[in-house]
Amino acid sequence: MSGAGWMTYKSAMVMESVINEIFIKKDVEQLRTIPFIVIGIFFLLALFTYGENYIMAYIGQRVVAKLRDRLYSRIQLQPLSFFGKNPTGTLMARITYDINLVSESVSNGLGTLLRESIKMLWLIWALFVKDVQLAIIALVLYPLAMYPVIRMGKRMRKVGTFSQQEMGNMNTFLHETIS
Repeated sequence: MSGAGWMTYKSAMVMESVINEIFIKKDVEQLRTIPFIVIGIFFLLALFTYGENYIMAYIGQRVVAKLRDRLYSRIQLQPLSFFGKNPTGTLMARITYDINLVSESVSNGLGTLLRESIKMLWLIWALFVKDVQLAIIALVLYPLAMYPVIRMGKRMRKVGTFSQQEMGNMNTFLHETIS
């Protein structure tokens, strides 16, 4: 996970060299070397990101398979009254739709959270290396910028719950009309 974060940090440092050496100082010799460095950094960044995504997808699929098996086993152990209270479509939605949401959370959400947190730490480090005063100002303003993101997340959870209920209703309707 830290490979992509470190490469993000290095790309920020190289971009400073590009601006200072090529555009400001007009050093033609740097124009011959820096593009290869930039291409190498972005190649490594892509390679690390691919590896991280592959590993997280593998972990997500294993978690989903185990969760699906456990959920199915638990449903099979329920008394008959459970099946009378819970429509078949809702149970099917739980096994398919809910497990897929968990899969997305594990493989995409968790991986993205870890990867972007590490990148953020590297970029904060780069900010402190370059300008301590600007870094302090950014760290003070960052929590204020997170407020709308948190509100949007709460709203998205409400939409997700509603979507889940509607998926269960649709599965129930389809199961009852087709069966």
